[in-house]
Amino acid sequence: MHVTKIMVAVAALSVGATAFAAPNVARIAVSSGASATKGNQKLALTSLCTTAGGSLTEFVSGGNLSTYVCNTTANITGAQYAAAADATFRNFAGTSFSELRLNVSGGSFTAVCSLNAWPSSTVCGTINTGGAADRYVDPATGTTVFAQPGQAIVGGLMDTSPDIWPDNVVNGLVLPAVDNAGIAQSFGVAVSNLLYTAMFNFQKSAGGATIDKPIPSTCAVTDTARAECVPTVSKGQMATIMANNEFNAAYSNGVGFLAGPAFNGTELEYGRRADTSGTQAAAQAYFLGLPCNKAPLTIVDTPAVGGSNTVGAIKVFAHAGTGNVRTQLNNATTYGIGIMSGENNQAGSSWKWIRVQGAPMAENATPGTAGITNRDSVKNGSYDFFVESKVAVGSVAGAANFWSAVTNSLSTLSAPVGLLNATDLAGYNKGNNTCQFNSTN
Repeated sequence: MHVTKIMVAVAALSVGATAFAAPNVARIAVSSGASATKGNQKLALTSLCTTAGGSLTEFVSGGNLSTYVCNTTANITGAQYAAAADATFRNFAGTSFSELRLNVSGGSFTAVCSLNAWPSSTVCGTINTGGAADRYVDPATGTTVFAQPGQAIVGGLMDTSPDIWPDNVVNGLVLPAVDNAGIAQSFGVAVSNLLYTAMFNFQKSAGGATIDKPIPSTCAVTDTARAECVPTVSKGQMATIMANNEFNAAYSNGVGFLAGPAFNGTELEYGRRADTSGTQAAAQAYFLGLPCNKAPLTIVDTPAVGGSNTVGAIKVFAHAGTGNVRTQLNNATTYGIGIMSGENNQAGSSWKWIRVQGAPMAENATPGTAGITNRDSVKNGSYDFFVESKVAVGSVAGAANFWSAVTNSLSTLSAPVGLLNATDLAGYNKGNNTCQFNSTN
């Protein structure tokens, strides 16, 4: 067969077209970080994609792994993605990336792990066994894959600055420089429906509210939209549940510690997060004083991620993501308690927010109802369990511009769920110091 120059040129063009079907690998960003801001980060990416003339599609695996694709085809399928020409993908406005592969399984600190190449000898190796590369969803197949050569490891959003984690987390790792994300994240204490009911009945007064019985007699357990009708937990009680002391009242009495002697010995499920979680780090700073106090309390032993330990009358879980905590607290047959970010809306679920020190997670205790969210409780100064978010920026080309675009979009969201935007923070903030909690300063 005689091969002409034209045939060679056509063959080369064909190879080139195949190589650039679906997005060029250089347009794929890989990120790890906070599960608390995952929902709002999607809102920011949606805005940036729309501005760029595209339509955002999310490919999900298990809730903690998502890939966000900006393409001219709305709700693009995996097959369409695989066949699409590179030209149909749109870079998120202000960035050089048309796709973000995001893993929030280990929480905020995994942004540090990814920028340290997941060393197996550190806490990172306990998340990705043996220090394997991070995992993401491949839109073309719907399967979970490892980060590929050529994909840009851009870092990630973190609930708080990496220096807030204790030594067992940060040892052996280089902490990256971080930028302010221009937003703040609120957190709250949530319980299962069984525990909510038990606490309500124990705290309900025969008349008006008192110190020992803070819920007035006029309240019904269904009055979750009335802040005064919502059960409350003290900082001391949460600290006792979280602290490493199996002989304290919480671990001796279980549910009875929160709901009275009638429940002594009934197992309480504490759904904590992995050591690398920003939610966990923020809770340890707020309730235990880690590392903000000179003599902070120690933390109850952490089970293997995804596992549990029974200590006295409390069963302690170590959950990979916020979604795992929600699942546990939605269990209708258990007495569970955990801490979650404010972007989690209890509407449509059986779990419920409770008050902290009498202060409601939201003005009406139900974020998203009647236009009132937990932002109001923070903005008026009655609720101080929030931290200002950070972003760990990778050194690869395009990372700085990517996070600049994302954080600018986040900070200007008009009503971010569970977050304070730049306008909110201008009036009420912690000066970017996570240790600025009333209980520790």
